[in-house]
Amino acid sequence: MLKAILFDIGDTIVDTSGWKNELYDALSEHISEAHGIDKTRFKSAFRAATSEMRTERSRDRHIDKIGFMSHCLAEKLGLDGGAEQDIESFTKGFREHNRRLFDNSKALLSKLSKNYELYAVTNARVDNINEIMDSFSLRGLFKNIIISESSGATKDDGGLFRVFLEKTGLNPKDCLMVGNDAKRDGKSLQSGIPFCFVDRNGDGLHESYSFRIENLGELDNVLRFFSKEIRRSCYFCKAEITNRLICENCEDTYRKKIISDPRSMEIVGELASFTNLPHEQVIDKLMVGPLLVRDDWLKSWPTTEQEIVDFYSKNSNYLFDLTTANMQEDWMLQNSIIVEYAKSKGYIEVLDFGCGTAQPSLQLAEAGKRVSCVDCSETNLKYVKSRFSSRGLVASVSSEVDDKQYDFVICTDVMEHLTKPIETMRMLLSHVKEGGSIAFTIRFFNWGDYLHPMHLAANAACNGAIIEELRKSGFTRNAAVSPHRGLEIWAKSAE
Repeated sequence: MLKAILFDIGDTIVDTSGWKNELYDALSEHISEAHGIDKTRFKSAFRAATSEMRTERSRDRHIDKIGFMSHCLAEKLGLDGGAEQDIESFTKGFREHNRRLFDNSKALLSKLSKNYELYAVTNARVDNINEIMDSFSLRGLFKNIIISESSGATKDDGGLFRVFLEKTGLNPKDCLMVGNDAKRDGKSLQSGIPFCFVDRNGDGLHESYSFRIENLGELDNVLRFFSKEIRRSCYFCKAEITNRLICENCEDTYRKKIISDPRSMEIVGELASFTNLPHEQVIDKLMVGPLLVRDDWLKSWPTTEQEIVDFYSKNSNYLFDLTTANMQEDWMLQNSIIVEYAKSKGYIEVLDFGCGTAQPSLQLAEAGKRVSCVDCSETNLKYVKSRFSSRGLVASVSSEVDDKQYDFVICTDVMEHLTKPIETMRMLLSHVKEGGSIAFTIRFFNWGDYLHPMHLAANAACNGAIIEELRKSGFTRNAAVSPHRGLEIWAKSAE
């Protein structure tokens, strides 16, 4: 349950750097008029002073930036102490005049403070953060302000988040960090605190965050993941529903459809045998599979790569989520496209990476293909082995990819779950033979359903980079293949 929201202040709540973009011109004009310095000379001195300040900042994070910069600039221009004070005074005045709040953030904080404990966690200097809090009357909205300078720790190595947890005694899974700096604010993940990256510049391609939003106005979308209330539409009739997959009107119809469909009941029977559950209880779980996994995820909130692997490896409900999906007509069509493509090409060696229930691999094995199934979930792998064994089929089933090369690699509805999708794609491409192909989907994070927080938000910006990896590796997209559910098949041209 979400109890506390941590906020970076500078450039997340308050625009503390936007004024810098205009400062150069304003300061150049001021010094020209007040001290008779021509702009060419000012430009050279400003560049040298900026470089010196950055060097000093790398040594001492708590340096007074404006004071140090003013001293350096006056020194480079050959001006006296009075000019240094003038430059500092002008810069501070310009900053205060141009500083502003982002995204109606004060109203947002006021609203959030009614339901959550709010904390400011910042690397800023004490006097700067006090000035900001007082200027915008923000202090009363925060339960506490954890400042690097007075805590003896910074966000840079995650130390400030450890200090926060020690001071508050909160469970990291009950907290959310919101900030605009993925490198520093994202260090909250090291302490198990989920991180929401406010990506105003559209950088996007970061791995160190749980959620990605473009402005604070989208924070409500993130908070829905922590809420027990999910608003979405019925899978069949699209009526608006809450905390369900199917509306009451369609549920009975869907249940009857499962019972009357021999293929669906075969799957129910397999699951019942594997889980030692009655058929009716299996059907009940299939009706709510994604909801069960979502709740399990939010309870544990895995953040590191190993925690995420452990979640999938040990979560029994995930099998019902996967099975529910594979029983839907759109998934069946996707699997059919993959299977028919592999048959048409005469492929023999097949790797199914992130195989889940291995539905297309079963069909390919039945067609005489040699199939290798890989998944990080122990439960999935045991289930896949039982499915192949019950059909008298043989397959290699493992948690890791071997060193072989394959005619055909399948990786569908997997990338959105991974912490390093680009590196994973690069690895998979290295296992495709010349003249072989890879079938994959990169249907990433979707704010619209709130059902799958395990579809990592960090992957939303990876599509372009993944496609670039394919092109660099000599793959060409097969435009004749139906892009159903975002399915793409790329072939590796034989040299």
